[in-house]
Amino acid sequence: MAAIFISPLSVFGWFEYFSSMMKIILFLLLLVISLALIGGAGPTGSVHRGSTWTENEPFKNGFSGFADCAIMAVWAVGDQIVVSTMAGEAQNPRYSFGHATRLVPFRVAFIFLSSLTAITLLVPSDDNRLLGGSGVTASPFVIALNDAGVPVVPHIMNAGMVIGILGNGAETLYTASRILRTMAHQALIPEFFAKVDDRGRPRAALLITGTIAIILTYINLSSNGSDAITWLIAITSASFFTNWLIVGFTSFRFHHALQLQRDPLFSEPYAWRSARWPLAPTWLLLVSLLLLACCFTVGLKPPGKPGINIVENFFQYMLGFLLIVGFTLGYKMIFRTSWRDLKKADHVTGRHRLSAEEINELDLYYSKPRWRRFLSYIQLW
Repeated sequence: MAAIFISPLSVFGWFEYFSSMMKIILFLLLLVISLALIGGAGPTGSVHRGSTWTENEPFKNGFSGFADCAIMAVWAVGDQIVVSTMAGEAQNPRYSFGHATRLVPFRVAFIFLSSLTAITLLVPSDDNRLLGGSGVTASPFVIALNDAGVPVVPHIMNAGMVIGILGNGAETLYTASRILRTMAHQALIPEFFAKVDDRGRPRAALLITGTIAIILTYINLSSNGSDAITWLIAITSASFFTNWLIVGFTSFRFHHALQLQRDPLFSEPYAWRSARWPLAPTWLLLVSLLLLACCFTVGLKPPGKPGINIVENFFQYMLGFLLIVGFTLGYKMIFRTSWRDLKKADHVTGRHRLSAEEINELDLYYSKPRWRRFLSYIQLW
């Protein structure tokens, strides 16, 4: 990670591109292999006719079991908001950000849901190896491959996981350092963290995020490291959907402020607007509230954990939400900030106006036929 971030920013961009491509290729390979396994491929394979869907409970451990699974799923895919952070350093944010945000829901729906559907046909939910293995051996894909007697592919999966973890690690360090720099610009932390070198890299912010990452890595290797990681997963899962609650609420406030001030933002060249607004923020708020209910439920009634300390378990699952709410209220009380008047809210400072070069690039893009524009979403260069 250090080698990536002491290099020019383009190195990070190409590394993210490479690691993302490897993950997508790996998922596509797994999908093809899963379809073959469902059809009975492999030396010891058998045809899977959907018995895992009909013989087991549809909702194991009731709503509490569903809630626990939903929280873990959010931890796995809930950080898609990082796209907006990276857009700040894109050459043409309007073009790059528009492409990235349109790809996220299709990527999640196609890759994650199709993989999930395939694996539920191959491995029953009550298979003891799902929780009894360690590392890649606990992966349901590896279990399915081993059952079918397929060699080598589990090792390919392991290599793909390592590359994916490196990509996620680089992405996390990037995002955390940029958030620190933004906080310094807003005078929330010392200005020292906002300083950059001659190539625009926030060295101080990268140093502190890297140091914390190293500390957390070695905590995980300690005797009680798994407990620390469990708490961190619970905190980040709750913070993911809490942040999405804030995004959905802010979207309504932002649009209302634009209406009250008669701001011509959406009439500007190539202004981007969410399709069928307010469908997206409404759906986002509903799902986030459901996830908050999931967190609350698992905190009070953890599935399959009799005799557990309920108070400790409750704070473990709700701590991320309580931290955000507590720090927000504390900030407003300490700094005595007022609730924004939508008629006077500042929507001009820091607004990016498209340059002539950006407009020319967008003109060229939208002059192409629809099929050619579609291919730009799946091109590899």
